[in-house]
Amino acid sequence: MGKRLSDTNPFLRDAGKKKRLIVSAISSSQRQEGIEISEQRAEEVYKIVFEEPPIAFFRLVQAGEGREELFVKALADGALGVRFSVARRDLVAVSGTPLSYWLPAEVLQLFRSVPALQPGAGEARQGLATANDPRFVRQRWEVLGSTIGQDQPWVPFAKGGEFCRFYSDVDLLVWWKNNGHDIRHYEAAYIRNETLYFRAGLTWPLRTQRGFNVRVMPAGCIFGHKGPGIFLKDANATDYILGVLNSTFAEYLCRALMSFGSYEVGVIQKLPIPRPASDLKGLIASLARSIHDAKAGWDAGNEISSQFNEPWLANALRERADRTLGQALDAVLALEAAAHSEIQTSYSQLDTAVFDAYGLSQETRDTVLKDLGERPPELIWPQMEGKTVEQRRMEHVWRLLSFCAKRLIDGDDDGIVPLFRISNEAVFEERVLAQLGKIVGTERLHEFEGEVASELRKRVSGYKRADSIGNWLTNVYFEYHVRLYKSRPIYWHLSSSQQSDPAFGVLVHYYRFGKDALRKLRGNYLRGCLDRLQRELGHARKENRAGDSVELQQKIDEVRAFDKKLQALDEGEFPIRVPWKDVAKQPKGWSPDIGDGVKVNILPLQTAGLLRIAKVVSVASEEDE
Repeated sequence: MGKRLSDTNPFLRDAGKKKRLIVSAISSSQRQEGIEISEQRAEEVYKIVFEEPPIAFFRLVQAGEGREELFVKALADGALGVRFSVARRDLVAVSGTPLSYWLPAEVLQLFRSVPALQPGAGEARQGLATANDPRFVRQRWEVLGSTIGQDQPWVPFAKGGEFCRFYSDVDLLVWWKNNGHDIRHYEAAYIRNETLYFRAGLTWPLRTQRGFNVRVMPAGCIFGHKGPGIFLKDANATDYILGVLNSTFAEYLCRALMSFGSYEVGVIQKLPIPRPASDLKGLIASLARSIHDAKAGWDAGNEISSQFNEPWLANALRERADRTLGQALDAVLALEAAAHSEIQTSYSQLDTAVFDAYGLSQETRDTVLKDLGERPPELIWPQMEGKTVEQRRMEHVWRLLSFCAKRLIDGDDDGIVPLFRISNEAVFEERVLAQLGKIVGTERLHEFEGEVASELRKRVSGYKRADSIGNWLTNVYFEYHVRLYKSRPIYWHLSSSQQSDPAFGVLVHYYRFGKDALRKLRGNYLRGCLDRLQRELGHARKENRAGDSVELQQKIDEVRAFDKKLQALDEGEFPIRVPWKDVAKQPKGWSPDIGDGVKVNILPLQTAGLLRIAKVVSVASEEDE
């Protein structure tokens, strides 16, 4: 069988050269017949003969009588943005997305000319769906650190989360004891692509209102159905792919492919990934890594992050011992602003580099930017997006105090820290001040305490005003701790009243607050408080201070009522109910299992009214996967 000319002639295997040769031949043959023909007309003849005619689509979004006039104009190519002529082969190249007619031709052609993410660069896959997150999923701080890891009962779980490009801390854990035995035997659970578990890669939230956002997934994680994973053939390409997928153009491509408002795995698999020259590829990778590292570095000041070291404000105070609180706050805000500006500049450069990697014209770039509109900015501290300077200052002050509270509760001998004087044990406020002294120096602690109090007295939207550090610790700290720890607090403020001046209060460490600790709380701390109040009452009566006597008697009654609630908790009147455990395995009395999570274990205290604030966790069941 004879070979075609195009098979033997390498010139004709080049589609562009082949087209120019045929167009030239058409022009020459027509002129030989005495017919003048322009190059544009010759190209039109080529398309009619050698290519399929384009398909016309009309976007008639205008309502009312004007639609008919707009349609007539569109037929005559007189209405930009309404009629779209698309080559059939370009449209078919966008597999499974027949309504991507509005994309510029340059973009449509990428789906034919540029290899897709899968199988070209790697694979995008869905992972584990537990079907019962309250049972199998925890926040990282809810369990002991010694039980977390690939060979431990709890494993880091990448399951989507808040919008954050490039970097986001993996703050969830999944129960994977005995290689996931319990999940494997849970009928509704779905274990997908298990061979990819624990591998380093990239991940993204399946559903988000703010756009496609990809972040690094470190090794040692299980990835989820709502947090799919991307696993690359070449691990050295991770930063490059991270940069491409977080670009404005990748968002544009995603929206072209999406059908139901979520970034499904099938969509991400189809994304064309360019293969530019090494210098451009290296630039994109370098910019992506710099943004990732800047965000990860900033997270070292975030108390709930696995990267946490100490708050940003504490570091600023240590750097310069002569700084006032105001000067330290200014320094932290300036540092944040500089980091914010730097990553925004890097992100802008990355966007340009990605457009260059795809080889897009300026016209197409302008179309992409116009169609997408405004996108979320790249921020060093995404959780504080939209906050004022005053709110940021107050947040830094609160985090400094929260850090001091954390250090002393973590280091306490029995995990029980009283807010009021009991025997010889220092109270909460005194011990927090001692922690502050370790940061600013004991010689200027008194002055610094006044500076903090001045900040706390300011009226700032979203932040409760406090007259002093002691007032903040008694009336604000626990509510803030609950919010910061996503309604899964590990330091519980038990109080005899939810009013502003309770008679008794302690902070207890969730990890150590079992049956023995409860009984110690009643027998030592609460009994000590009652003894003190009764002595004071005796003195007041002896000195005929009637007003003080009435007030002290009320406090004694309040503490006794609180003790009765603690006794009822101990005896099981406010039982711990674990929804996934059989009746025979339910805890008897106050016998919490840390692995059951904060929500299950704190609910009896909330029901009994033992906590400083009325509502910590919702009684309603959480949404399962």
